[in-house]
Amino acid sequence: PPLTNDNQFKVRRELEVAADIQNSILPEQAITWEWLEFRGLCKPATWVGGDANLAMTAADGAVLSGVADVSGHGVSSALLMNAFATQVNALAVTTDDPGRLLAVANDLVCERVGAMGMFVTAVLMHLHPNGRVRVANAGHPAPILVTADGGTALVGDPGLPLGVLSGEVFEVEE
Repeated sequence: PPLTNDNQFKVRRELEVAADIQNSILPEQAITWEWLEFRGLCKPATWVGGDANLAMTAADGAVLSGVADVSGHGVSSALLMNAFATQVNALAVTTDDPGRLLAVANDLVCERVGAMGMFVTAVLMHLHPNGRVRVANAGHPAPILVTADGGTALVGDPGLPLGVLSGEVFEVEE
């Protein structure tokens, strides 16, 4: 249809709603547990994008956190990220294994949008109050571990992004 003033208003309103939905998975306020405070900041390149900061209580009471990014920008990327974040959030109450969470999410992404060439990179970390950290990565830049003495090291092999190969296994490093 022709782009009338009324249509432009509707398109702008849809983008604003999409941005509000994306902001719900990009918390600006700190999320706090007794032993951990999580903060993240993300500014999309356009009205909406495919980025997420994730932080939630895991099945065992620890914290599952991570970052994820969908290929591309715009509404389609934001929609896929919302589906991914919602799925991870729902699964986090059933398992504390970040590799298993990525494997289940991978199969969903492959099934739904794999043929469209879209993919998701993500790194998930299971953080236990006793200091144990387990990390699984799906094509995202490797996290940097900073030790108590100030040393640094990259953690884990990035592996394949989600949506590239169904049935993929994502290794967990502790």
